[in-house]
Amino acid sequence: DRELFGILSNKALTNSHFSKCVKRHWCVNTKTDRNEFHRLFKNSTKLIYKPIQGHMGFGVESFEINENNIDEIYDTVSAYPEGMVEEFVNQHPDINKMAASSVNTIRIVTLSSNDKPVTKDGKMFDIAYTSFRIGGGTSIVDNFHSGGMCAVIDMETGEIATNATDQYGNVFTEHPLTKTPIKGFKIPFYKEALEMITEACIENKVEGYLGWDVAISVNGPELIEANNMPGIV
Repeated sequence: DRELFGILSNKALTNSHFSKCVKRHWCVNTKTDRNEFHRLFKNSTKLIYKPIQGHMGFGVESFEINENNIDEIYDTVSAYPEGMVEEFVNQHPDINKMAASSVNTIRIVTLSSNDKPVTKDGKMFDIAYTSFRIGGGTSIVDNFHSGGMCAVIDMETGEIATNATDQYGNVFTEHPLTKTPIKGFKIPFYKEALEMITEACIENKVEGYLGWDVAISVNGPELIEANNMPGIV
């Protein structure tokens, strides 16, 4: 679907189109004046900037924010190329035990069609698999190509079913910095995350092979972004 492809290629359009899945405050840096910036983030403690059409976690920066430096941060991000400024997700404490420096996300890969089955038993929508993306502990992103690692999630139990691996093929039974065991780690709000993405796909008549990155906040799942060409690796 060319229209959907365009939406998913632009992080601001993605947030707007799937607004029911996005709870945090956000804006486009080049389209937001100082007063609106204050209104959105006056109660925030940490912000994330990311290019509006970025990928693999490249170009992402974080800012500690308070009432004394909010104008300075506004001036800084306003000078950046067009991108998203968002509140940092208040991550669930169980997820923080794995890696607190980054937002760690569930990658939910969906297959869907509006006019032909996508599975042998005739379903028009299917979740192909889910994996857990884990930050390496030294980066603010969990991307595979930015020092992160990933492991497969058992879709019945919501527990991590495998050890983790990084892009170089190194295998981890526990997180290298936090020492949290990986296999058997239970993802909070996992079923709710699957339900959120299922509902978003069906309500919006989403078609194709897509990868959804969902964070787990203290209040439940929240969409970080959607990928129209999710990496096969």
